[in-house]
Amino acid sequence: MNAVALRLFANEAYLYSVELRRHFSEPLIGLAVVSLLFLGFYYGVVHFAAGGKLGGEHDLDALLVGYISWGVAGAGYNAVAKHISEEAKTGTLEQLYLSPHRFRSIMICRALLHMFSGLWSAAALGAIAMVLTHRLVRLPLAHTAALLLLGALSLLGVGLIIGGATLVNKRMTTFAALFNLFLLAAVSLPAYPWNGFAWLPFAYAAAAVRAIAAGRAAPTGALYAAVAASSLAYLVVGIVVYGAFERWAKARNLLGQY
Repeated sequence: MNAVALRLFANEAYLYSVELRRHFSEPLIGLAVVSLLFLGFYYGVVHFAAGGKLGGEHDLDALLVGYISWGVAGAGYNAVAKHISEEAKTGTLEQLYLSPHRFRSIMICRALLHMFSGLWSAAALGAIAMVLTHRLVRLPLAHTAALLLLGALSLLGVGLIIGGATLVNKRMTTFAALFNLFLLAAVSLPAYPWNGFAWLPFAYAAAAVRAIAAGRAAPTGALYAAVAASSLAYLVVGIVVYGAFERWAKARNLLGQY
């Protein structure tokens, strides 16, 4: 990473810190709401499952880990799609394109910041959930964080596709909301070991982490390679499709419309 890229990342980190200070209550309220949702979902599963267990204690741990994975997945997807949508609605999109930095570079920096922030939020959610459910989930934290972040890059590619479509059609709110529901399903699919579900974005990484939590898998080089290959494919496709939408929007002078 050269000096220009480091300066861009530092500027975006400063901007993000300012936004957090000005709107510090929003992420706290969001964390509280998500924690309560998980608590209701968790005890609902325990209550309705036969014998008060969902296939065993390890599967309850995997349920908790799956919910945390959903938080990371949402951060990875919304990091680009949400920002482009907001810039398009407020009429500042064209101004960002006048920056000396490439717009795509700005969005990727913001995405990385939000993905790391999402990981910390997921860690906080996990800690709160373990306290509320009186369960201690033992996971290799470094491997878990690495696999989730690596898998979230696939959702960054999807976010670039949705963000590109937003450049042309400024209203993508409904589709974005539907895709967030898809993410909830994706992190729950039995994509490990590799099968047809594993081709979906983030599904294999989330399933692998759940399998590690349940004691059915171990972090290996092959596992990392599979997650990396899936994420790289979606990221490359996302960059290519976004570039096509960007050229289309510029040719029709759509960047300044909102």
